[in-house]
Amino acid sequence: MPDDTVNRTTGTPSIRPCGPDDAAGFLAARNAPKVRALSTDPDHIIAWSEHMAWWAAGTTDRFVVTDGDRAEAYFWHRARSVDGRNYLIGGWFPAGDTPIFTAAIRLLDWQLAHCAERYPDHIWVATIHRSNRAVRALNRRYDFVEADDATRAAVPHLFPGTTEEFEILQRKARL
Repeated sequence: MPDDTVNRTTGTPSIRPCGPDDAAGFLAARNAPKVRALSTDPDHIIAWSEHMAWWAAGTTDRFVVTDGDRAEAYFWHRARSVDGRNYLIGGWFPAGDTPIFTAAIRLLDWQLAHCAERYPDHIWVATIHRSNRAVRALNRRYDFVEADDATRAAVPHLFPGTTEEFEILQRKARL
């Protein structure tokens, strides 16, 4: 079971829910050119007002991977239902210009275990830009497989803007 406690000890890697003080860093990381280039809408720079409306809506769980007081990565997930099937969607991105592989592993381990407990009947859906070979390989390492027809039909509702440039994968929340 993942540890949901907040660890703010300097120099200790941890994962914690995002708070109000994380909103600006989260947005800056999400709007970084390298992150946007791999998104389903690479030309869209999210405005502060749009970000804060999403942040305040409370429909998405947001987290930060830290090493001491330094953010390494941000990630989010949300449960959705399309045509009677329960899905989980999410995303993650580095807090700086360079992705930290250990942070990616840490967040995926935690997020998959966390969601398996809370959403055991859901199906994870990942849309990954085909040029993002490292993340495609990482998701396959975590038992993501090619999406079935029902999941592919749900993708326009889950990730609008997904094109043929993206690989669509799925995984049961609880294996």
